[in-house]
Amino acid sequence: MHALACPVLVALLAAPAQAQSPGLETTTSTPSAAAVTPAPAEATPPPEAAFPAPQDDLRSTLRGLDQTGTPAAPVRGAALPPSSAEAGGERPTPNYDGRETARASAGEVLIWVPRVVFFPVHLVLNYVVRVPLVWLITKMEEHFVFKRVKRLLEFRDGKSIIYPVFFGDFGLRPSVSVINNNEDLFFRGNKLSLSASFGGDDFVRAALKNETTVLSDDSGTLTLFGEFLMRPDQPFYGQGPFSRTDERYNYKDPPGRGRLGGARGAEGPVVDPLRADAARREHQRGRDR
Repeated sequence: MHALACPVLVALLAAPAQAQSPGLETTTSTPSAAAVTPAPAEATPPPEAAFPAPQDDLRSTLRGLDQTGTPAAPVRGAALPPSSAEAGGERPTPNYDGRETARASAGEVLIWVPRVVFFPVHLVLNYVVRVPLVWLITKMEEHFVFKRVKRLLEFRDGKSIIYPVFFGDFGLRPSVSVINNNEDLFFRGNKLSLSASFGGDDFVRAALKNETTVLSDDSGTLTLFGEFLMRPDQPFYGQGPFSRTDERYNYKDPPGRGRLGGARGAEGPVVDPLRADAARREHQRGRDR
C-alpha cells in the first residue's frame, strides 16, 4: 500500500515542475479575442456640423442684443464693385463737394514772375552753397572730425583746452587770439582762463581770470582778473540817454594800459574810469571839430 502511494505522489509533484521548466512546451490559456479588441472610435461629425457658418454664428451671438447701428451682414458670394482705375494706375480724385475745379487766381499767376526772376539766385544758393556745405558737414560728422580735433586741443583728461579764435567786426580791426581754459586747476573748483590777442603793432591784449568756488553748494565764487590792453579802435557812443549808435567815435588806449580787480558772487560789468575819461575827451574833441 505504501509502495504504490509513493510513485503516485512523486508523479503529482513533478507535473508542476515540468510545466515551469524552460525547455518544455506548455499549453497556456489565452484570453478571448473579444476581450482585447478595442472599441470602435466614434464617428467624427462633418466640418459643417462642427464649425457653423460665420454668418450664422454672428447672428446667434447678436441675437437678443441691442443692434442699433450694426450694419447688415454681407451677402455670401457678393462680388466687389468694379475698380475705378486700371491695373497699376492711380485712382482719380473723387469730386466730393460736386463743384468744378477752381481756376487760377491773378495772384497765383503773378507769383511766377519773381520765381522766374530769382530762379538763378535759387540755383546758386542751393547747388553752390547749400549742397556742398551739407556734404562737407555730413562727411565731417561721419569721420568724427570735430571730436578728433577737440581731442587734439584737450589735455589733462579734458579738463584743459587751448584753441585759436579769429575776431572780425565792421569798423574794428580784426585780430587773432589764443584762449586757454582750465578746470579744477591746482585744486577742485578752481578755474583759470588765459587769453592773448594780436591785431597789429599797436593792438595787443593779454587777460587772466581766475574763479574759485567758496561754498559747498557751488553758489558762491571769488573772481580775480587782470588785463593788459593796447588798441587804437576803441568805440565810444557818448554818455546818457541822448547817445546815438550812429555817432560812434574811435579812440586809442594809452600804451601799457592795465587793470586788476575782483568780484564776489556773480560778476557784473566792470567800468574803467580812466578809459571812460579818455573816451569822453575824444568825443568832445570830435564835437569841437
